[in-house]
Amino acid sequence: MENEEQLKQQPHNTTLMAELVVLNGERLAYLSERVAWNETCFRRVEDSGVIHMAKVIKQMVNELETLKVKYNRLNMFVKAHLGEPTDEGEQEGGGSQSPAQAPQSTLPPHLKNRLGR
Repeated sequence: MENEEQLKQQPHNTTLMAELVVLNGERLAYLSERVAWNETCFRRVEDSGVIHMAKVIKQMVNELETLKVKYNRLNMFVKAHLGEPTDEGEQEGGGSQSPAQAPQSTLPPHLKNRLGR
């Protein structure tokens, strides 16, 4: 009895397998087209220079961040060593010069060498 049912289902199974083979072939063809299209698009983007420019821009942003950090460190260093006048005479009226315009003679020798003055 089971053999009879298997014989009846065999043409049906063969038809299903044939349909699966066709569907699998269509799926592979579709995926191949998509891969080819993606490769074409990538080549166009690569040829346009966008990827290279993105790398250059990223490098510039990193350099800008580094410069900001160095600027802040230098700014803090200068403020720490040439900061606000602490002498009472300078605070009351004799301090018309800004810290950046302080005479060179007030700088210690090691700072003169580091600041190039």
